[in-house]
Amino acid sequence: MVNESELRSLLKQEISNHTEVPPESIDENAHLADLGIDSLQALQFLVLLERLYGITLNDEDLQHFRTINTIVSLIGNKVPEFAEATEVSEQVETIK
Repeated sequence: MVNESELRSLLKQEISNHTEVPPESIDENAHLADLGIDSLQALQFLVLLERLYGITLNDEDLQHFRTINTIVSLIGNKVPEFAEATEVSEQVETIK
């Protein structure tokens, strides 16, 4: 399963592929529309995440596709293992 860090990188790369903005320049709090992502591209991201995580996302979920951070939060709410892995990762980082 893709963890939080990998998901963030994947989303940045997908946005970069559609907008030609370098992944390292993408602000995770920037609205996808401000980055040049339209509703069709956001829908493509939704389908990608459904396949990646084996989940079903609906139209209401698509409304949460505003920023990388809101997408990561949505996946954390839909995939318990993802949320647990994120919590463990955060605890390890705190200990370091």
